[in-house]
Amino acid sequence: IPGELVIDHSVQVDVARSEDALQANIEFEFQRNKERFGFLKWGSSAFDNVLVVPPGSGIVHQVDIMNFNENPAHELCTNSK
Repeated sequence: IPGELVIDHSVQVDVARSEDALQANIEFEFQRNKERFGFLKWGSSAFDNVLVVPPGSGIVHQVDIMNFNENPAHELCTNSK
């Protein structure tokens, strides 16, 4: 069974008010989560049909599939977790 695992990222600000703040904060995040990201990278190559989408790859909107069939227009427009 194919599966996709989208890795969320933590939002912490260690560096602000500088031109390299974004890059510095990304580096801090990967340092903090090095073990977790390493495990997930291993998992993506250890199992067939598993795609791991790393943080920083774009915006992902989560849709609550359990309630989607009741009011799909509402879910698509308002449920952004």
